[in-house]
Amino acid sequence: TFLMSPVDIPSEIGVGSVDVIIPSWHSWDGYNDRFAVAGPDAAKVYATRVEGYKEAILARRSHPEPEDEPFKNAETLLKIWLDEYKLNVTEHEDDWAWALLRLRANGKIQFRDLE
Repeated sequence: TFLMSPVDIPSEIGVGSVDVIIPSWHSWDGYNDRFAVAGPDAAKVYATRVEGYKEAILARRSHPEPEDEPFKNAETLLKIWLDEYKLNVTEHEDDWAWALLRLRANGKIQFRDLE
């Protein structure tokens, strides 16, 4: 993810130790996983999300339940991980304040992100 402009987090929001602020768009039934502003304790959890993804997948394989739905995507896994740690997640509503574009491995920018 590439920041096209500075992210303006209003000072009245404040970011406490267990707070995470993420964009509200492209959450796909979970939490947007492209960018986050987080307090120190929340940042430690967010930074280890890949470990959480592995734990969730392995637990599901070891003890499948008939009512389990498959994990849809990284966004739903992120929601499970952050919710498990009971972090205060706020989805920032100002879509254009988060002017983020994905730079793909092939060097191309994914411009449809801002549609």
